[in-house]
Amino acid sequence: MRINYYYDDNYIALQFSYNKKLLDLIKRFIKGKFRFWYARRKMWVFPIELKRQIENVLNIFVLGNKCIINKERHTIFLKNDYIYPKNYNEYIYNSEFLKSLTFLTKEQKEGATYLSSNLRFALFDDTGLGKTLQFLSAGINQMQNKYGMFEKLIIVCPWSARQSIFDDLSNFFPSYVNRTCVVKGNQEEKIKQILSDWDILIITYENFIREVYSDLIYEKVIKLKRKDNLDKQPFAIIFDESHRMKNPQSMKFKVACRFCKIAKVVWLSTGTPITNGLEDIWTQAYLLDDRIFGEDYFEFLFRNFKMGSDFSFYDFAKEDKKKRIVLNEKKIKEKIESFSIRRLKKDFIELPSKSHVIKYCKPSKEQIKINEKLLNNFEPGDLMKLIQNSSNSKLLNGKEMGGKFDYLKEFLPFLINEKGYKKIILFTNFVNNFPMFMERFKNYNPVCVYGKVTDKEREKAIKAFKEKEDCKLLIANPKSCQEGMNLTISNCIIYYDKTFEQNVIMQSQDRFYRRGQDKECIIYHLTTLFEDKDTSIDCVINMDLLNKMKHKEEYISGAENTFLTKKQIYDIIKERRDKSCKTKKK
Repeated sequence: MRINYYYDDNYIALQFSYNKKLLDLIKRFIKGKFRFWYARRKMWVFPIELKRQIENVLNIFVLGNKCIINKERHTIFLKNDYIYPKNYNEYIYNSEFLKSLTFLTKEQKEGATYLSSNLRFALFDDTGLGKTLQFLSAGINQMQNKYGMFEKLIIVCPWSARQSIFDDLSNFFPSYVNRTCVVKGNQEEKIKQILSDWDILIITYENFIREVYSDLIYEKVIKLKRKDNLDKQPFAIIFDESHRMKNPQSMKFKVACRFCKIAKVVWLSTGTPITNGLEDIWTQAYLLDDRIFGEDYFEFLFRNFKMGSDFSFYDFAKEDKKKRIVLNEKKIKEKIESFSIRRLKKDFIELPSKSHVIKYCKPSKEQIKINEKLLNNFEPGDLMKLIQNSSNSKLLNGKEMGGKFDYLKEFLPFLINEKGYKKIILFTNFVNNFPMFMERFKNYNPVCVYGKVTDKEREKAIKAFKEKEDCKLLIANPKSCQEGMNLTISNCIIYYDKTFEQNVIMQSQDRFYRRGQDKECIIYHLTTLFEDKDTSIDCVINMDLLNKMKHKEEYISGAENTFLTKKQIYDIIKERRDKSCKTKKK
């Protein structure tokens, strides 16, 4: 048995494999005299005042057992209860390498420094502040430094962000391009890429969760030689857009946990750490340290929420418990700030003005009939049908697209020819709308980006939109453009329709309203206005979105600040419909 004995002027740390006899001796001779930390299940940390008692325990244990004691002096920081090597803070935190990166802004250098000096940390900067550059700078700072904590860097990212990460690496760290592997192609090619000799691996979430690839990566990193004989492998794993793992029962989260348990360094990066509510933060905190909010997700929910009738919805406790909930919210926010940093766009970047304009469209007679039929026998499953009808009645087997399309046929030429917008982004959520738009607006040489488009086609479309003057229109699904894309070439967006995922709408706006945008921006929301405005689903969703915009920057949003759920939208429309029916009868 091997016991690693680390010490400095303030603490002593013992690292050893589980041994009941040794643990019993520690508890017997030092019982009640101190508070110790069981760090990641293999490290015990004691105050230096107990040095004599600890050495006595070790001497007794050595007499009856075969073991080797490796005694070394290390600087011990109790941040996340990890042992850092001697002079780590001096050489990593005050890195000359980071200072030499002139392309980083002041806030980006600060963020890269925070990451470099913390083994488990989250970068929750607002979208558009350059999170990719920050974690790449921090990672390469560690890899090229003799005091660095890892040799290999794994970046797990969304499909849409993969190419932009590699582009940033090529532009700012060209010496690492030949040592970087981007996992893509068919299965045979992906396996060869993973087994090749790489220092940086870029892989999408979709590939990361596949057993055939994750097992190969795991076997590769587990064989890495440990520099300091501690319980972690010398590799780092970065989860870009980490909010994607908000579901603790998802395969993404389970595979991520497997790697986080053995990784020396774990960093998270996202501009929207909390998309729907307070519960979203638990999984991200757990990946960093399972003691922040506890190991049990349901216990965390029980302490902070009252369960609703539907498991997917959470309600705050009743009025008499409101004070306790507010207190919990404050404590959770403090805990989040202890392992993360968040800066806002408005504090560092001077961006031009951005305005939202709602354009009301008259529905066709067919749309009015379908809308009335759905509201007469209104059920929760009819919500999506209302949105489809508002967008394009052909989606519900209608004969015509409807009033919104008729309005767009005149409005889009007006924007390009009279308003002078050179590049326009048109967002729609329904795949069946794409061929109709491509055919109707072919004079503007449109390109499209949505789920069925391949990687190469997507890259080609974005390149054409950015570089070709005659390509004036990008037709896209908001989900496909919510991450890893810079569209500052445009300053005009049209939302043709929306679904219930309002956070996706928020993120898609940040593709063009970010660093590098120098023109005034305008966002049009096309809204089908039926006779009863209160029950028009477009009106309900748009009003909710625009009213909650200002709360987007907060870490924690109270129940009154989060976007409406499907259930809440259904209840609102049903209540308004019932009131309208009563009024008509009178």
